[in-house]
Amino acid sequence: MRRWVVTISIIGLAASTAIAALALRTNSPTAPRVAESATVLPPQGPTEQDVGEEHTIYDIDLAKKFILYHELAVQLDRHTLVNSASPSVREFAAKQQQYNTEQVAIYANLLQSWNEPFSRLEDYPKIPGSSCGTYPTFPGMLPHTDVTTFLDTTDRTIDSTYLQLLTRQRTDILTTISANEE
Repeated sequence: MRRWVVTISIIGLAASTAIAALALRTNSPTAPRVAESATVLPPQGPTEQDVGEEHTIYDIDLAKKFILYHELAVQLDRHTLVNSASPSVREFAAKQQQYNTEQVAIYANLLQSWNEPFSRLEDYPKIPGSSCGTYPTFPGMLPHTDVTTFLDTTDRTIDSTYLQLLTRQRTDILTTISANEE
């Protein structure tokens, strides 16, 4: 079970990272423009049918981390949807928000089926004077300062900053997955 969840997670996150890197490159002022009709498909993560009976402490830990990881991604996606100047970045953020929301539900259902408690981002208090909560940090969870700066930004740098944070978040979570696999 663990090996399957880890493998699917790596494939999904690698695909998302590649998509974000492509989007970052195509939104650069010096990059050649991609045809407007190009579609970006969200990565495939585990589905409801993938929930198995066997699991380990590492599966539980990884699922708990992925709930927080995907909830943080939803916050970034939501902020980008509201403040982005680029229709293509807003479309990308909308697809990412849908994907990340689905992943939160899947991992929450998985932990509930195992009778395991878990935390949500909203369970952590907000940092005073900040838009960011005091969520736990691990590879893949962006630092509080970066998230606060991003959530407080509404200028035209939001598009490139969103794509950079998304790429960094996806790259860093691969470290967590690899560490759990070993």
